[in-house]
Amino acid sequence: MRTVEERVTNLEEILAEFISQTNERIVATNTALNRLALSVSETDERIRATNATVDKLASSVSEIDERIRATNATVDKLALSVSEMDEGIRATNATVDKLALSVSEIDEGIRVTNATVDKLSLSMSETDERIRATNATVDKLSLSMSETDERIRATNATVDKLSLEMKDFKDEMNKFKDEMREFKDEMGDFKDEMKEFKDEMKDFKDEMEDFKNGVEKFKEEAEKDRKQMNKQWGELANKMGTIAEDLVYPAVRPVLEKYFDCMILDKGLRIERKTKDGSRGIEVDVIAVSVDKVFMIEVRSKPTNDYVNEVLGKTKKFREFFPEYNDKELIPILASLVFQDDVINYANKKHLYLMAYREWEYMDIINFDKIKRRGSAK
Repeated sequence: MRTVEERVTNLEEILAEFISQTNERIVATNTALNRLALSVSETDERIRATNATVDKLASSVSEIDERIRATNATVDKLALSVSEMDEGIRATNATVDKLALSVSEIDEGIRVTNATVDKLSLSMSETDERIRATNATVDKLSLSMSETDERIRATNATVDKLSLEMKDFKDEMNKFKDEMREFKDEMGDFKDEMKEFKDEMKDFKDEMEDFKNGVEKFKEEAEKDRKQMNKQWGELANKMGTIAEDLVYPAVRPVLEKYFDCMILDKGLRIERKTKDGSRGIEVDVIAVSVDKVFMIEVRSKPTNDYVNEVLGKTKKFREFFPEYNDKELIPILASLVFQDDVINYANKKHLYLMAYREWEYMDIINFDKIKRRGSAK
């Protein structure tokens, strides 16, 4: 049968694997959430671009309506001109009728003159002269009437041609008005369709906003679950005495490089040194080394003010047993899951850095801004 230590070791391995898999799942979940948030942002940008296009189309439709109104006004003016031309044609016809009446009156005058000539016999020569004069006048009048008739026919032909052309023009304008009316109706339908599309896009935007809120809520719940898991993980590690291995050691590199502006070149866990005769020795939970600094990190499950003094007092012993680091600045750190306020205040007075969970979210130097480093420890 396996011993208790073997069972505990096996349990620790299983818990470590479970914790590693859980962290990978949390990272994957956060990545997916960030991608979803980016997708929501891109969708918002596309919706704003679509709304701008719809507004431009609405402006174009308004300009087309204005042009249709201007065209209708022009058509009305052309119709008025046609009406005026019809009035001119009627006036011309009236003039022609008056000319025909004048010709009839002239004919009547000729008959009266001939009757007078027949009655008058005072002088045949005078009568003949008058007759010749009258005939000449009649010939001139006949020639003049012939020219007048020709002009009237030409005028009538021109009027008929103009009337026909105006009729064709009116028909074309009526057809154009009908086409413009149909186009206006089509544009009205298009405006209605665009309005419906805009309403649909607004509904889609509202749905995406609800989806975004749902994603944010899910992200908050996932973050809450992660904090709760970190807390339970820390409590479990505390019970099993593996805080240094499971919580502090993995966080050393990112935390120290962030706050102390350095690159961690080497680090070790539970390092022990003894004198040659074995009478004296030292054990350090975590050691981390950079180019010009060495970090001595001690881990305690239930830190107190006495542990603060103990860590500071251990620096001289560290210099004795690790002389290879004497050319580097020694920075002691006390690490735990959480610290009580009185311990934090005491550590601040003693200028000792404290590493712990910040709101059960991540390991951090919780009093970095409160401490003014005094240089290398002696």
